[in-house]
Amino acid sequence: KRWGAQLLIGSFLLALSARAQAHDGPGGNLGVGLGVGAPTGLSLELSMGRSASLEGAVGFDVFNTGGYAHVVCKFSLTRLSYGPTVSVPVYLGAGMYVFDTSGSLDAPNLGVRVPLGVSFDFLRAPVQLFIEGALGVDLVREPPSDRTFWFCAYGGIRFWL
Repeated sequence: KRWGAQLLIGSFLLALSARAQAHDGPGGNLGVGLGVGAPTGLSLELSMGRSASLEGAVGFDVFNTGGYAHVVCKFSLTRLSYGPTVSVPVYLGAGMYVFDTSGSLDAPNLGVRVPLGVSFDFLRAPVQLFIEGALGVDLVREPPSDRTFWFCAYGGIRFWL
């Protein structure tokens, strides 16, 4: 039953070995920061070129009270703005999540996560602000959960290393 967490961790580690270009703005290809929402905790993003990235997060879900982690591949759809100080891309993603209220990962909920969001990439500092809404679809549900579809919000800050 722990294969879901192992799949999420393995996918993110594999992506770390990929050759990547920098995001819009200074700094490297790895963004490290904090997010609030689903989940509240550590946020990592690996740039895989100008229009794609792999994002992972681990923490707790403030909306449903439990441990939560996700890995999502994000694709830039368009830029709302590009100026001398900030680039504002809109992105759509797809990935997987694991959610567990027991704290032991013995019976986690697993599913698909589809975020739609906006990033604010500062062009003079290695800083990114982000905010997104995500649709979730539970594929494996453990009682007492009776949800199949859910919606959450997530936002935060990353520093590009």
